Amino acid sequence: PYLLYFPLHLFRQRQITVHFNLHSLPHIKEQLQFHTPETAFSTEATRQAAVAVILRVGKNDALEILFMQRSEHPEDPWSGHMACPGGQRDPEDTSLEAAARRETFEEVGLPLDESMLLGRLHDIGGGRLAHFNMAVTAWVYFHPNPGPLTLNEEVDDTVWVPLDYMADLSNTEQYLFPLAPQGPTYPAFIYESYTIWGITYRVIANLLSLFDIELPRDPVLSDVE
Repeated sequence: PYLLYFPLHLFRQRQITVHFNLHSLPHIKEQLQFHTPETAFSTEATRQAAVAVILRVGKNDALEILFMQRSEHPEDPWSGHMACPGGQRDPEDTSLEAAARRETFEEVGLPLDESMLLGRLHDIGGGRLAHFNMAVTAWVYFHPNPGPLTLNEEVDDTVWVPLDYMADLSNTEQYLFPLAPQGPTYPAFIYESYTIWGITYRVIANLLSLFDIELPRDPVLSDVE
């Protein structure tokens, strides 16, 4: 238990992988409860979206996060990208958090309820989102037993990625977006055949920053991200 509160920046300085496990869940929940998210982007945006950062206990009792690969669609600005389940808020959604739960069930068939909610991260805005005057809110959940997923037509694939993989700075790479071959490159995780970059990478960076793990970030966002 004492390891849970060891200053995580010391792990980073020594380039040691930080391992999260089931026993760290109370610590994660505590960090999120005391976290004050920055909400200016969603307050000022005319279009709002919400995503669910869903944790489960996976192999070897390690925490994992669910990601989905969006289906290819010519009218989707993020076609084919890796993402957390979620989407735009509908008029019938009572809150942005409710929108995250509804979209998750629609896209991957995973029911979430308020008892699973751990907290809210900083809003995501700017970059490509600015073209649509849109902001993304990110809500963190722990699901005790997700079970098999049922994907709708908006989702091509899903993968659970270990949290400690993303907490290890040596697993970050620079990614060249194929539709912008002139560059620049963008910080990313490449896990198996999946590339996590852009908005979704920024969501994970915000989560890990709560534990004093600072992922590489672009100092200025481009309109591609």
